[in-house]
Amino acid sequence: MNWKVFYDATQICTDEDSQMKAIEIRALLLIYQNPGILQTEVISKLNIHPSRMNRMAALFSDVQYKTSKRKCLGFITMREVADDRRCKELSLTAKGLTLVHKIEHAMRAVK
Repeated sequence: MNWKVFYDATQICTDEDSQMKAIEIRALLLIYQNPGILQTEVISKLNIHPSRMNRMAALFSDVQYKTSKRKCLGFITMREVADDRRCKELSLTAKGLTLVHKIEHAMRAVK
């Protein structure tokens, strides 16, 4: 894995959130590639702990949660699945798409 790619991507993200990490960028890219992906699928594909995903979802959400210590960034929307309200479908907002396009541009520049 080329870590310079993620380093450059984190530099782009500092405009939005100076604390964004490589795993968070990978999550955004995964959501971009799979609109409507379930939160549990992101956990499985990135091999992260569910509590970590919950924190990322709260951070990236377009809705401010009371438990979130950082401001919400408005990159994703979370929609409850009809069969199971605990399960959430994740999709990028227009703001999230803009950020992902910047990240992809930086990744292409490194290659």
